[in-house]
Amino acid sequence: MLTVWNPRTLNMTSFVKLQHTLTIFFTSTASDLEFALTNVYAPANHRDSLGFLEDLAEVASHIPACWALAGNFNLTRGADENINGNVHQHLADAFNDSIHSLGLIDLPLLDRLFTWSNHQSTPTLARLDRVLLNTPMAAAFPNSSLTSLPKPTSDHTPILLSLSTSIPKPNVFCFENGWLKHHDFLPTILPAWQEANGRNAAVVLVGSLKAVRGASKF
Repeated sequence: MLTVWNPRTLNMTSFVKLQHTLTIFFTSTASDLEFALTNVYAPANHRDSLGFLEDLAEVASHIPACWALAGNFNLTRGADENINGNVHQHLADAFNDSIHSLGLIDLPLLDRLFTWSNHQSTPTLARLDRVLLNTPMAAAFPNSSLTSLPKPTSDHTPILLSLSTSIPKPNVFCFENGWLKHHDFLPTILPAWQEANGRNAAVVLVGSLKAVRGASKF
């Protein structure tokens, strides 16, 4: 496991290393943000999976606030995460129980369903790689997203976590009654209202409203 960061933006304060996880505690150089990042490479042998989940609980006991976990968990959460529909249900249940008990949020992967392939002629596909955030981390970065990157050689698809504190606001148009008192308003708006045309009254109305909205911004 390898964790790399830019020292101009993050300082490492400490770390916790277990058999299948590497957790590094960071502080931001630009703000008072503190968070922990756990790099995960879970065991492929499912005889060790329950021990791995116990290790996650051990790591959680060291987390003061914000926490992100990323990597190969080598577990699926249900049959829909394996193209063959095959799932070790007791392990899936244990994985889901761990996620819930640790208060973690499983970020959806926006552009694909699976992250691993065995590259056979009739391939087995599964979702083994993911990013989990605890509630404080999700609250600190409410506009986070998870996407995939090109996979040139590995049987695993790289995933990219984008963290953002901003929530996009819709471009809502609000009509101001005070505009009616401006002497240039009606001469500007009425021609725009009358320009719309269409097959029926509903289409004409929608077109007129859009034209008025556009004219009102000038």
